This record gives sequence, C-alpha cells and structure tokens, in this order.
Amino acid sequence: MKKLMQYCSLVAVAILFLGTAPVGASDSGSDAQEQMISETVTEWAASWSNQDVNGYLSHYAPIFKAGSGKSMDAWQAIRRVRLTAPKFIEVTVRNIEVKSIGPSSASASFVQTYRSDRYSSESIK
Repeated sequence: MKKLMQYCSLVAVAILFLGTAPVGASDSGSDAQEQMISETVTEWAASWSNQDVNGYLSHYAPIFKAGSGKSMDAWQAIRRVRLTAPKFIEVTVRNIEVKSIGPSSASASFVQTYRSDRYSSESIK
C-alpha cells in the first residue's frame, strides 16, 4: 500500500491522479487502491490541520490547476499564508467515496469540515 501512495496526488479538489507505478509497486484489487486513495485524502487533511505547508502542498500534482486560474507558484504562495496565519486549523474528512474514472485516475468525494480561529465551514468536495 505505502509503495503506491507515492504515486497519488491531488489534481483538483477530490480528484486524484495515479501516476505510473514501477513494476512491483502496485497492490492487487480495487479495494486496496480505494483504501490508498482514502488514506491519501486523510493525510492531506492531516497536513492541513497540522499547518504543515510542505506536507499539504506535496499532495498536489504538478499539473494541478487552481480554480482561480492562478499559476501554481502564485496559488502556493497564497496557500502558504492561509495555512500559517490562523492560530489553529482543524480539517476532518468523512464519508469518502472513491470511483474509478480510468485506468490511472479516480475521483474521491467526501464531506470536509474546516475549523480555525478565523473561519469554519462544512462542504461536500
């Protein structure tokens, strides 16, 4: 499982890209892949909660396109400020559902709860 996780990155909110894994790195069965994707989403939320900027950003694929149309560098600069400015951040995810959308990609949807000293929300991603 851990061998595959290094090939899983966020391309957009709730969309995961599975790069080509070297021979021997894959797990058999879609259940293992779904578990790996769920764990990746959970780790992404944990990095965010821990205000671990580098860990958080490492979950995004180089081809990630911000919804705002900003370049990856500009988006990362904004995210760095937003992750470090609050006194605390708590992000939880639940009801993760994974659907295959091709041989090397899948979509994950989930309920995300965000809470900080400045803002709180709950949304479906």
